[in-house]
Amino acid sequence: MQLMLIPAVCAFALCVLFLSRPIGLRGAVAASIIKVGICACYLLWVGNSGFRLFDDRTYFENAASILQQGYNPVSVLTTPDGLSTLFSTVGGEHVGYTWWNVLLFWVFGAAYFVPLFFNVAISCIAAWAAASIALSAGFSRKYAGALALFFALHWDVLVWSSILNLKDTITFTLALVAINGFVQIRNARFGALKFWINAASVALALGALQYFRFYLPPILLASACVWLFLGGMPTWAGPPMRLALLCVFALGFAAMAFRAPLSSASGTISGTNAAEGFVRILLTPQPWSIEPNYGFLLLPSLLHWLMLVPAVFGILRLNQISVEARLLTVYSLLCLSAFAVSDALIGPRQRLVVCPLLIWGQFHALVMFVERIELRYQSREAAAS
Repeated sequence: MQLMLIPAVCAFALCVLFLSRPIGLRGAVAASIIKVGICACYLLWVGNSGFRLFDDRTYFENAASILQQGYNPVSVLTTPDGLSTLFSTVGGEHVGYTWWNVLLFWVFGAAYFVPLFFNVAISCIAAWAAASIALSAGFSRKYAGALALFFALHWDVLVWSSILNLKDTITFTLALVAINGFVQIRNARFGALKFWINAASVALALGALQYFRFYLPPILLASACVWLFLGGMPTWAGPPMRLALLCVFALGFAAMAFRAPLSSASGTISGTNAAEGFVRILLTPQPWSIEPNYGFLLLPSLLHWLMLVPAVFGILRLNQISVEARLLTVYSLLCLSAFAVSDALIGPRQRLVVCPLLIWGQFHALVMFVERIELRYQSREAAAS
């Protein structure tokens, strides 16, 4: 209990920090208590007998092993032996989350619960980024704040960030930060401080993602290229600048695509029917066929199925009224298309990549429903008077 207290308090402080801007201090404190409290209650309730998958145990064991060999978060990146140990321990390019575990274990001690609390905090960065995109799309601060709160307390976000030590929360957060950066660049004045800050955030997010899921940075850059033709061109850019911007994104896509271990990516293609795979990802997991190790997904899967049709309507409406939503939609469709041809990439964890779009679609559908009820109530009052 005492060992859990320090990382829990630090995660709570970070949650409040990231949520206070879109939803205010009181709302941020309340939401942070709920988020950190759910994680703490789960850990206290299950102890060491909670849900475990292969990957989450591997991240824990690899990070603990690296620390036991005498490395720290700095030396493992800055020394040849450290880098060699890191990559050989992981056995591939995706060393980012193992290094993140090394950092947290070095600061707070090698305990399984430490990364869980900080995944909870990281999910609040995603909620902030979603609110920032909504504000840039012209929605009110009230709408953006409610979206951030809905995102932070969404069932998928809560269970995946609070129960398993997996990289998926960081992955969709980094992707959403990059998408927010693209949106802010579009709306910023070229050469202004805001422009360069957001350009740096895009570069950092894409660079970090390379070591979490190498295929996502090329997909993000390809999405940006498509988005430019769907109304995403900055209003400040003349024809030469628009061409230059397109070239930058296209060259970035080419560089990251060629840098990625394409042989590994092509090895996952299994010839699955793309349309079938597309639908399977959206409907995964089925509530009636959840494996015991994924039992924590029963309630979230029921809510996902219940809200899937409203989410689709919400997404369609968002794309009609928001250029910014189109970027998130293009990215999600490209991800789903890439995953759909591989049996290895059709699962509940892969659907988390498009979780931000589904959450926004669900939220907007609820907003439209409430607005329609309010209009009917107001029209009845007007008729009665």
